[in-house]
Amino acid sequence: MTDATNEALFLRYRETGDAQALALVFDRLAPELLLVAAHLAGGDLAEDLVQATFLDAIRHRARWDRSLRLAPWLLGLLGNHVREARRQRKRVPDRERLEARSSERPEAAAEANECLAAVHAAVERMPRHYRQVLSLRLVHGLDLQQIANSLGVPLGTVKVRLHRGLILLRRALPAGLAMAVAVLLSPGRGLAAVRQAVLGNAAVPAAGVAVGTGVLAILGGIAMKQGLAAVVAVVVLVAGWFAVHAVMAEPGSQAGGPEPAAVVAVVPPVMPSAQVDEVTTPAPANAAQENEAPVVRQAAATTGGIEVQVVWASDEAPAAGVLVRPYGGRQVLASKLSGDDGRVTFDGLAPGSYQILPGQGSANGRARCDVVAGQFASCKLAVDGDVRLRFVVVDAAGAVQSGATLWNVDQDRGAPPEGLWCLGETDADGVARYRGLPLRHAWARKGGHQPSLLCSRLPAGAKDVPSGEVEVRLTLGDVGALVSGLVVGPHSQPVPGARVVVACDDAMETSGGKYALCLRTDDAGRFACDEVPVGERSIVAAAPGFAPIVQRITTGAAEPTVLTLMLQRGAVLSGQITDSEGHALSAVKVHIGPARYVPGITVPWGGQEATTDAEGHYQIDAVWPGELHAVAFLEPTVEQQFVLADGERKQWNVQKLPELRIRGLVTDDEDKPLRAWRVEVREAATKSDRKTVMGGGVTATEGGGEHVGKFMVTGLENELYRVMVFAPQLSASDWTAAAGMVPRVVLENVRPSADELRIRISRDAMASGWLEGSIVMPVGVQARTKLSLSTVALRAGGFRVPQERLEAGQTTFRIGPLPAGEYDLLCDVEGRGRLQQKGIVLAANATLQLPPFAADAQRPVLLALQHADGRPAVGADVKLAGDRTPCREVSPGLYESLPILPGPIELVARGPEFAPCSFALDFVADGEQVRRTVPNATAVQFVLQPATPRDRWIGGLSVRVRDASGADVVRDLIQIDGKSEFVWPLGLPPGTYSIAAAEIEGGKASTTFTVTNQPLRVDLQLAK
Repeated sequence: MTDATNEALFLRYRETGDAQALALVFDRLAPELLLVAAHLAGGDLAEDLVQATFLDAIRHRARWDRSLRLAPWLLGLLGNHVREARRQRKRVPDRERLEARSSERPEAAAEANECLAAVHAAVERMPRHYRQVLSLRLVHGLDLQQIANSLGVPLGTVKVRLHRGLILLRRALPAGLAMAVAVLLSPGRGLAAVRQAVLGNAAVPAAGVAVGTGVLAILGGIAMKQGLAAVVAVVVLVAGWFAVHAVMAEPGSQAGGPEPAAVVAVVPPVMPSAQVDEVTTPAPANAAQENEAPVVRQAAATTGGIEVQVVWASDEAPAAGVLVRPYGGRQVLASKLSGDDGRVTFDGLAPGSYQILPGQGSANGRARCDVVAGQFASCKLAVDGDVRLRFVVVDAAGAVQSGATLWNVDQDRGAPPEGLWCLGETDADGVARYRGLPLRHAWARKGGHQPSLLCSRLPAGAKDVPSGEVEVRLTLGDVGALVSGLVVGPHSQPVPGARVVVACDDAMETSGGKYALCLRTDDAGRFACDEVPVGERSIVAAAPGFAPIVQRITTGAAEPTVLTLMLQRGAVLSGQITDSEGHALSAVKVHIGPARYVPGITVPWGGQEATTDAEGHYQIDAVWPGELHAVAFLEPTVEQQFVLADGERKQWNVQKLPELRIRGLVTDDEDKPLRAWRVEVREAATKSDRKTVMGGGVTATEGGGEHVGKFMVTGLENELYRVMVFAPQLSASDWTAAAGMVPRVVLENVRPSADELRIRISRDAMASGWLEGSIVMPVGVQARTKLSLSTVALRAGGFRVPQERLEAGQTTFRIGPLPAGEYDLLCDVEGRGRLQQKGIVLAANATLQLPPFAADAQRPVLLALQHADGRPAVGADVKLAGDRTPCREVSPGLYESLPILPGPIELVARGPEFAPCSFALDFVADGEQVRRTVPNATAVQFVLQPATPRDRWIGGLSVRVRDASGADVVRDLIQIDGKSEFVWPLGLPPGTYSIAAAEIEGGKASTTFTVTNQPLRVDLQLAK
């Protein structure tokens, strides 16, 4: 249990009443809370405040949101008691405390920080066996014989280790601070009595070893005299270091202690934490005192709370895993996730009326609740949009698999940084059931097997949720390869808790493939996984305080792969952020991360960020060495590329550009301001390197009074833009809500200015229509379909919006509401190809019935290519003109396209032994092969090397080959797949040519070459 997180331990106590779990939480976090309490309220109250905090946590344990960290929640409870203690002190001033505080030196805070750093370094340098004995003695309060029994060593050895350990600790501390060590052994109430009082209210017998009676009785036993504040902080840190690190690292130290007697707890009624005025629970002197409840004085409360019971609207069963947020008053409240029982609580709310809404677009529901000071109100929130899934996990042979875990990839639901959400585990029949909000993806894992593919064929939204249970079948892969090893730091020290990510796919695109395997190292820095696919792939290791390491490995089915991953010191990026006039900017986020994509690693692994301080300074340590992309989040953002070496220190100072904006007013044709219309500013359609969206979507006209209808977009540059105005969107989760996705008005070539832009929306632009249609599928074929709508007027600007996604079996669609105009509609059928209807004219307030998309009339083209001597032309790249999807070589020299409609088509082909050519034909879909002969040519090998050397080179490459007249011979986007270099074979007739290559990530190269009758090699070194 000692290896569990604080959150897991507290959850175990909340659900099972396990007092040992609560004891471990206390041992880990009480020293830190004690330090905070002493700093904020003084040493004389610190222990009482810590005790009150844990008693609050026991009483209000149901309010803790399991998706959040435990320590910040406890600190919040502590803060309530500290504020109340300060308020009481203001009523009755303590003359002695005032005199003591007035005598403290102004530099006390700086001195304390220096002392804390010195103590931390001193403890870290101590040998482990000395730290072990000091931990058992100072933290757990064991006598010397108990320590000897626990460690299995002679009593004399324990005495020697304790004596020498204290000597080493005193010697390692700076002069004047060694006396603090003696305070650790001084008598006093200490955390031992606090711990016993806390566990006495845990409602079950206390288990585990009690903290020693003299441990951490620091703040109450030391007078806060001049210069002594730093010593107090040192003592707390020394004991806190042992309590946190030694208890976690050495489970054996828990053994051997006496168990306190069972205590019958009397828990006061649950009230908001702000009501607790003071909690005083003296250490019990006898059994009778132990049975008494703590004395609680109630103060007049100024806040209240809400307990929300979240249920499914269909049957009012508890709804777990739903984000809930109260809205009301001036408070901005964070969303919380409902627990397994559907409950979620909010405290510290100002009195007033609140609306309770789901925090996720896929759930609908609403409740209202009135908050009264000093009380907890209850309300029920019924939400819809839930799905019921029955997962069945099988292996490659179809046998059901018990003990497999189901996972969802979703970074928006409070999941860990990997974005993984565990859905459950299969039973003996290989079945696991899920009820909750719609899932984006699902996949299965089981030890010894490769993971299943990501499954996205799941109910996608509230309108698609079926009433009954849907079966989802997931198939595990073949037997997995074993990868194990050790993660160490720069000095070969093991790194516990490091994150290790192993790629499953080794390609640019991973959609529809496999998610990376995420692991954690144990206390010895070791990791192992027997689910890795066979082949070459990337592996990443990362840990706080170190720079990550990326390595290529090769896994095999027969032999395990054993490796050592050494983390790096990393580089340091620092600097200052200022405004356009040179004044420091605080609270600006700066992010830096790898500039290159690591194939198959779909989780964030190397990015780090910092926020500027009051003087605009920031510093990011342990930055991954290599090619990096840094961003300063100003308006507009400032970006910079770096190449940093391990240990390098880089200075990057950023000055904000003068702010440019486009502002204006949106009205109807009678000059009446329009509410809730959305204005977006995008790069001009005439700009060749335009961005998709400039500054993101901007909501206009949501204000009141004179601000109605007004909008403003900031963070622009001094260039021309396209301004697009959209009607209010009906539903963010509804694919057919095209009213918010197709612009009603488009203004071209608008430059930022101080003048106000007036935009009028005519009646015709405000009117809407609908497109309806269907898809005729071949018999027995069920495939997913994506419909993409584009406006003819905006075609030059590349404006296209996916409007509708049809799952397998769906064949009808309805798109709208849409403004009147001319549209193109594309229909991409999974595994078949593209159908399209162009020049669709939609009138205002009309519903247009489209002719069916005839997918049943599609047939594949079979093209047989041969050389002049009759040999099949193998290894060719054959495509339909205008389509990037290559045809499949089903047999040597025979190429099959995706199914297409009959009619005139053009096929383009190139290969290593023939010249690029094209074939125009009238495709009649009769199933016969079309045979063509390719022209002879000279084999040319283009060998390309990346701008920066790397072990694995995967990405996209734009190539353009021209002849002597400047005409294009080949112009295409191809996928790179190589190691230190990429070889691209091409056949060309004799002559003079030029080639220009551009990598998607920025590398470029070009050259001129002459082809004769002899094979040729052309080397290209890409450069930034």
